[in-house]
Amino acid sequence: MNPKYAPLFEPYTLNNGVEIKNRLTVAPLTIYDSGADGEMTEAGRHFWRDRFNGFGLYIMPFTNVHPSGIGFESPNAFDERHLPTLREYAELAHAQGAKAVVQIAHSGLQPILR
Repeated sequence: MNPKYAPLFEPYTLNNGVEIKNRLTVAPLTIYDSGADGEMTEAGRHFWRDRFNGFGLYIMPFTNVHPSGIGFESPNAFDERHLPTLREYAELAHAQGAKAVVQIAHSGLQPILR
């Protein structure tokens, strides 16, 4: 390996003090794998299983922060009932040795469908 790439594989400390094992990051992939209330589905669990091995950081997919901004099936983070799903994403990443961060998002004003 070219020595100039060695830093990619060294631990790195983020500004908040969290250390990641290397600088390799899984970008936020939106795979439309969430249920009606943003919950993790079996298809999502299957897709994310073993997806982060070898990476230091995982950025969660488009995560809705308000019911008026949901544009498509993705995780939600605007009510306490969404905490189990958010924890599950973190646990999937941690089990594979990666840290997880949330990509917060809002699709713009959408009619609230209930």
